[in-house]
Amino acid sequence: MDNDDKDLRKEIEDLEKLIEQVKDQQDKNPKKSNKQSSPGVIKIDLGSRYSTNLYANLFVSFLVNFLLFYTLNSLFIFAEIKNNYLYLLLALLFTIFEEAYKTILLKKYVKLVIYSSGLIFFLINIAFFYFIDLVVFPSSFSFSNYLYPLGFVLIFQIVRIFFKVFYNSMVKLISQKIVKNKQRR
Repeated sequence: MDNDDKDLRKEIEDLEKLIEQVKDQQDKNPKKSNKQSSPGVIKIDLGSRYSTNLYANLFVSFLVNFLLFYTLNSLFIFAEIKNNYLYLLLALLFTIFEEAYKTILLKKYVKLVIYSSGLIFFLINIAFFYFIDLVVFPSSFSFSNYLYPLGFVLIFQIVRIFFKVFYNSMVKLISQKIVKNKQRR
């Protein structure tokens, strides 16, 4: 029995040493260990947020929406707007509305978003702009043609997708440079 106990203790000690070696290797190469443990994992960002922080995301989204509303309407003249401050109000209303419906759809109706390939967002945005045009600001904001909201939302979403990809890649690049600079110190 003593030989068996000694052999068992020795095996346990060997296993503990191996576990420590593996932990040391994982501490040295955390990126490689994460990639090896989850091969074939694909991440999809359905919301395409600017930031994980809610307030930062709302602020950047508001700024982007405002700039795109103003720029697209100045270039293509989709709508007649009597006051330039209305761009700010439209961007604010749209940003809040968009965050609300995306949060609800992505939490409760993910299948609908996936099966529609995001078309549901496009349709909701069109309904929002028709509603703003016809109900909320009928005298100070109006699209020149009944088809212009379709064109506006289509161009708006395409340009915003490119901007989000550019913004996220720039933030990622900057954060990687900051991490590299901290590691050098």
